[in-house]
Amino acid sequence: MQLRYFALLYLLLLVPYIAKPQPPVVFADGNEIMETRLFISNDEHFDIPALLSSGLIEKFQSFPEKYLMKSAETYWILMTLDSAKLTPDTQWYISFDYWDKIEMFYQDTSAILSCQAGLRNKENDPAVDDLTNIPIQKDQLIRGKYFIARVKDYKNRYFLNKPSLVNQETLAFYHHFITVSSFKRNLPYFLFIGGISLMIVYFLGIFFLYRDRLFIIYSAYLLSLLLYLGTRTSIILEFLMSSAPFIHPLYNTVIQVIVNICYLVFSIAFLNAQYDFPKLYQFIKVSIYLLVFVVILQLSIYAVSPFTGWEETILNVERYYMIVFSLGAYVYILRKYKKRIVLFFLAGSFTFLLGGVTALLLKDIQFMMYGAAIEVFIFSLGMGYRTRQIELEKKSIESEIAKTELSALKAQMNPHFIFNSLNSIRAYVISNEINKASEYITKFSKLIRLILYYSAKENITLREEADTLALYVQLEELRFREDFGFEINIAPGIDTTNVLVPPLIIQPYIENAIRHGLAPSTRDKKLELFVATENSKIIIRVKDNGVGRRFSQNHTSKPKGHQSMAMDLTKKRIDLIERLHTREENIIINDLYANNQAAGTEVTLKLPLVELQPVRKHSGKSPKIKKQPSL
Repeated sequence: MQLRYFALLYLLLLVPYIAKPQPPVVFADGNEIMETRLFISNDEHFDIPALLSSGLIEKFQSFPEKYLMKSAETYWILMTLDSAKLTPDTQWYISFDYWDKIEMFYQDTSAILSCQAGLRNKENDPAVDDLTNIPIQKDQLIRGKYFIARVKDYKNRYFLNKPSLVNQETLAFYHHFITVSSFKRNLPYFLFIGGISLMIVYFLGIFFLYRDRLFIIYSAYLLSLLLYLGTRTSIILEFLMSSAPFIHPLYNTVIQVIVNICYLVFSIAFLNAQYDFPKLYQFIKVSIYLLVFVVILQLSIYAVSPFTGWEETILNVERYYMIVFSLGAYVYILRKYKKRIVLFFLAGSFTFLLGGVTALLLKDIQFMMYGAAIEVFIFSLGMGYRTRQIELEKKSIESEIAKTELSALKAQMNPHFIFNSLNSIRAYVISNEINKASEYITKFSKLIRLILYYSAKENITLREEADTLALYVQLEELRFREDFGFEINIAPGIDTTNVLVPPLIIQPYIENAIRHGLAPSTRDKKLELFVATENSKIIIRVKDNGVGRRFSQNHTSKPKGHQSMAMDLTKKRIDLIERLHTREENIIINDLYANNQAAGTEVTLKLPLVELQPVRKHSGKSPKIKKQPSL
């Protein structure tokens, strides 16, 4: 054990002696050696010897402090060096910004040659470091003191900066290390990347919990912000520029349009624009189509003519369009809004717009990033508020459904129904039709037991509902002493023992069809019930060939448009159930005509498709409930 401790101590003491010292990094101040001057021209082609011999060289001026580069201009840079200070034992480079095309002219014995560099220059010299750092030698100076560079840039968004003179040690340092100033400059981007990444993961988790598509749309919007603003940190930006110089400019223009597309899609979902702001919804849809066209146009231009700058011009037009459109939308929303959640959207969007406009004017993307960070925070608060409101609304709806269910079930046993049934039994007894009276009592008591049994259930199977309706129609046929030709038709593929419906949801419409449609009719009567499925819904149709609604309204003592209490409550039940799922119309009543004469009525109910178990494929046909025998 002691030997082990001595060995560890020996190694610790030995480390300082065997460690290899590293040579210090020597930084050269290129500003003391090189002076730069600028000449801006619309002409890309100058003969260098003629340029030097003519008076044009006197037109070179000092570099402006801030000058935004334009794709139509060519920048000629005259670099004058003190050759005595170019030490021969050091490799020197002239380092340019990440411009698209750089051609630097130098002296080779008696001829003027050039070296190609730049992001979008396919003729880059192999000796160029990181696409824009051109190696130089003392004997390459034109007339012993000049280098001349011709620069083009098509992005229309960067300032023109002076090239710098650096030695190999300085270049290597910047390739492998990050300075304190660079770290401070990139720190906001690192925080933004980390924060947005966490938000994406969080909202994706919320989506899988609630299955609300708004959360997946918001996650897509956050991802688009991350792919645009997150790549603006100099470390990632320089990596993308150097590793994919021809793809990055296209990516940078297209991703900005994609951010706006995702924002518009999110705004539709967050504002519920289709229903709460229908006019704005149409404008947003048109804007999305326009932005998709802009993306296609940018890709086409870049494929045909990538070095014209047109893609940047189109992007600028798109930016100004989105600014004007957003301001107009804010005014419209402020005038029309009814829910406070809209205020979260307005506050977040306006903050992002303000940051984007500031970044556009000052040419500093960090302002857009700050605006986006505040917008994401406000939107997240709005998403939380929306989730809470939805939960409260669901609880309120479920409570109201429970109350309505109880009222509806009580309405099925209203005194009129009981009174009419007892009168029918009494009539059969008086007319000595004891068997029918006995059957009526049996069926009536069975129906009452079923109603009481179903009152404790939220849903029953479609088979149970159909059997109850068949029993109810048989009682009505006994009471009216008529055959209503009742048929129940189930579409193939529907398992009636697996599909669930609210109890006695169809009965009021069957009752209405009999009382107001078939009972007054003198022709052969036909009452049909059709059940099918469509787009995760169960479609129920009650169809009769009775006298129609107009005849019934004209030959009744009740006010026009009157409905039974049971039908009113049933409609309310369906409306409440549908509010939990969709906003489309769920009860449709159609008058039927034949030869311009009333031929009956058809009522269509749409309910969410609820099943006991996932649907399994089966080869046999779904059972069809046939016509119930008349008594």
